[in-house]
Amino acid sequence: MNALTLNLLGDLELRRDGLPVALPPSRKTRALLAYLALHSRPFSREHLCDLFWELPDDPRGSLRWSLSKLRRLVDTPGRCRLLADRLSVGLDVSALDIDVTALQRLVAGGLAEAPVDSLEAIALRYRGPLLEGLDLPNVHDFHSWCLAEREGAMRAQSLLLAALVERLREQPERALPHAQALVRLSPYDEAARARLVGLLQALHRPREAEQQYRLGMRLLGEAGIPVSGALPGARRARPAPGGKVPPGEGSAAPFPSLPAAPPAPPPESNEAPSALLEGLTDLDPESLEVLRWAAVLAPRIEVASLGRYSGLSGGRLGAALEVAERRGLIVTGEGGPRFVDTCRVPDDQIAYRSYPLLAARERFPAWAATTAPGSFARRSSASMA
Repeated sequence: MNALTLNLLGDLELRRDGLPVALPPSRKTRALLAYLALHSRPFSREHLCDLFWELPDDPRGSLRWSLSKLRRLVDTPGRCRLLADRLSVGLDVSALDIDVTALQRLVAGGLAEAPVDSLEAIALRYRGPLLEGLDLPNVHDFHSWCLAEREGAMRAQSLLLAALVERLREQPERALPHAQALVRLSPYDEAARARLVGLLQALHRPREAEQQYRLGMRLLGEAGIPVSGALPGARRARPAPGGKVPPGEGSAAPFPSLPAAPPAPPPESNEAPSALLEGLTDLDPESLEVLRWAAVLAPRIEVASLGRYSGLSGGRLGAALEVAERRGLIVTGEGGPRFVDTCRVPDDQIAYRSYPLLAARERFPAWAATTAPGSFARRSSASMA
């Protein structure tokens, strides 16, 4: 059959007849494949050389080498997909199944009319941010293009998940995983978290519903986002007979004060936390930067501070935290994000190791005043004295 599937949501993956195909180790070669796959027109060789390679790297020779590697991946007997001549290069994607293209086509075609099974099948193909770990921050034009495409894919996935949650309103158990995925993708979306709270109540899981309510209120407060009332309304609502989610009704009730996250206990050992930092080099730059700042701010990691120091918008920050959660490094609970207990490493030791990794321009003392007593602020100040 030689059916090809190209998955770009998450780590880049190519499958032939359902089986994974080994990709070239060169990140630029893989990025070139993604760039050609997401454009319906050929590009001049000069444009591709300027986009990916500097002059000292022999751009035309590097491009020829990359194309030779890609040709073995995408061309099959009887079908030449990589179309290249002396002047231009393009990729025939007419018979190529691309996950992000399928997602965008589905959203553009109207989510209300598409069968629910089709919506779920496309939603499940989302494995993470577009081209995770392949945004090439040192290749500036490609990096900018990749971030824009990533934002577009996240918006499309959010619309798809919101449509699924709404259309499966009468089946809360089936809708729940989609509502949870939507909240992970858009942690500051009050309406999305309100739907999740309503579904948990409909499934008679009040403790989890309360945890999600408190977490949502905390995140909105830290980010300075006004509360529209959807989240408190979902909390006050009671599940209708048969487990259906009712509209948000009920009289207003005062919000209980949210408990502050408890300070982390002091470290019991000075053993170097090398195990935690193993394997972090393959994270995409945004996720790694968020992890570093989280380590600096530990034990009380405030999402608003993470966004302010890392410079990431709400959607990009949520995607970075989602990557860290999938790696088992961060868990988000009622008290906000924190490093997982299984690391067996005190937060201040994580911070001590992570702080030197920050860029010099970001090493400023302002954050030290906001760091919890007994954590990294005191130790780093002493070490730099």
